[in-house]
Amino acid sequence: MRIQVEQDGGFAHIPGLAGPTVVDTESLPSDRAAELEAAVRRADFGAAASLAVTPAPGSADQRTITVTIDGDGPSRRITVVEPIGDAGLRALVDRVLATAREA
Repeated sequence: MRIQVEQDGGFAHIPGLAGPTVVDTESLPSDRAAELEAAVRRADFGAAASLAVTPAPGSADQRTITVTIDGDGPSRRITVVEPIGDAGLRALVDRVLATAREA
C-alpha cells in the first residue's frame, strides 16, 4: 500500500522545498506495515470528507493536508484543512510523517 501526505500552505510555506511524504508499506518491516495499514482502516474517509472544506478567502496561513491511498482497493484521496477534525485521519497523517522521518 502506498500512502502519500502532501502539506500545502501555512505560514512561510515554500512550495519548492515542500514535497509530498510517501510511505510504501511493502518496503517496511511487517510490524510497521501492519500498523500503518491498520491506521488506514481506522481513518474514516467518508466522515473526513464532510470536514474537507476550502480555506476561507484571505486565510493565506491556512494549511491543507492531502492524503492519497493507493494499492488497497480503489484509490482514495482527501484534502482537509488543519486542524484535522477526524481523529483517525489525524492519527494516520501523524503516523505516516513519523514513519518517513524514521526511515
